[in-house]
Amino acid sequence: MPSANKTQYAILGMLSFGPRSGYDIKKIIDRSLRFFWSENYGHIYPILKRLEKRRWVRRQAAAPTGRRKRNVFALAPAGRAELRAWLAKPAADLPVRNEMVLKLFFGRQMGRRTALSLLAAEEKRNAERLAQLERIEKEISRREAPDLPYWLATLRLGIAVTRTFRGWCRDTAGRFGSLKSGRRA
Repeated sequence: MPSANKTQYAILGMLSFGPRSGYDIKKIIDRSLRFFWSENYGHIYPILKRLEKRRWVRRQAAAPTGRRKRNVFALAPAGRAELRAWLAKPAADLPVRNEMVLKLFFGRQMGRRTALSLLAAEEKRNAERLAQLERIEKEISRREAPDLPYWLATLRLGIAVTRTFRGWCRDTAGRFGSLKSGRRA
């Protein structure tokens, strides 16, 4: 399935929490899903129009903000049914895309010193991400919301993956740091 089809479900899911504008959807995705899913305005607005044509969402009147009229969309019954049907299906096995790992695969071309620098930067970025995820976990754990167990499940996966990737960076850097010419890590 093309990514646009997955985007429509991300949008339907966001609208399942209540009516939102495309701008609101983007802001919420950036705050809540960004560690495992991202979207841009260039995808959101055309898909909202498509979902409206399919009658999966309804446009609602909204008070204008500033000089612009806001378009707010609400999940329609057909959209909720489509979202539930999609949620019940097994997830597609999507390929992992990680630029740092791609660069490391061709690491001989950059040399050990550059590879070690790359690994150190990635380990630092993952340490910062881990601290941020753990802060978010503490913050949302205090909330009372029917979706909380699901939010925490996805957040805890992010924490586990980030910890693992950070440890892998350290382990790999240690292996590369002890290499002599001609040895493999």
